[in-house]
Amino acid sequence: MLVTAPVEIREKYRQLKEKKLFTALAMCRPAAKRGIGGVVPTALKYLAKRHQYLTAQAEDVLVQIRDLVAAANPTLLLAKGVGPSTAAQLLITAGGNPERLRREASFAALCGTAPVPASSGKTVRYRLSRGGDRDANCALHTIALVRIVLVRSLLPTEPTAGKPPDLSGFESVRLRGRSSSISTIHSPLPGLIQRNTFIRRLS
Repeated sequence: MLVTAPVEIREKYRQLKEKKLFTALAMCRPAAKRGIGGVVPTALKYLAKRHQYLTAQAEDVLVQIRDLVAAANPTLLLAKGVGPSTAAQLLITAGGNPERLRREASFAALCGTAPVPASSGKTVRYRLSRGGDRDANCALHTIALVRIVLVRSLLPTEPTAGKPPDLSGFESVRLRGRSSSISTIHSPLPGLIQRNTFIRRLS
């Protein structure tokens, strides 16, 4: 609406971004004009106030989710890349399917991160699974993307000897998602198998 507003309205708010823009629109005083010049500022003001109200509600709910997750599993939020929303989803998935948490492979299959063979000829590779709980898969995908960003920020700019193979973005995300599901099940969802050397290396 602001993009298609009259020129004088667009120019007035052109330099403002994100929070400052919504604050300015919510505090504006639309002039008593007829036509678009009076209707558009009023609509923008109402939308900005609604955005502020819903944002405040979302922040309050996120705090409550964080408290609930911390009460249920305080160490889950300490894992790299795990936030309140993703942690809550993993706990919901685990709590709704306790019989699927016998070992890391069953949890990976439940979350749709179990590797599916997709080899061809001499090429050995795996593809993403399309099954499993898609909400849990989405949470692990988010965790994987955050961890990839964290790892890249810590990598040296110059190439080093013995560096890992250069994987495509698709393959990197798949491996990160699998690693995230493994480290999540071991760190820790209640009542699961103990962490071992292999898991510590992946984490």
